[in-house]
Amino acid sequence: MFGISESGARVLYSNAVQKILDNLEILDNDGRKDIADKHYKKVYREKSDHLPKNQKWYLMANVFGLTPKEIAELDGKTTNKNVSSAIFRFAERDKAGNINLIEVIP
Repeated sequence: MFGISESGARVLYSNAVQKILDNLEILDNDGRKDIADKHYKKVYREKSDHLPKNQKWYLMANVFGLTPKEIAELDGKTTNKNVSSAIFRFAERDKAGNINLIEVIP
């Protein structure tokens, strides 16, 4: 279809993945990772301010697969125990049908 064999496509894909990994390693070693982390944390806070924390944490855990520890690190103001408890409570309310996410989205 694109004038390349399946094995050629695999080689190109493998090379692209390796370049990405090499660049990530350079960023990690260069100190830029910290700058990127701060940027993403700021964007995360700005984009998610309209959701209550328990709903936000529940979605982060169940949609994006983040652990309570990772969520607490992103939040920066709580512990993974608090996050875990909030996720559990929200999941219980969700199972009982007491949640409507549409109401909180502006």
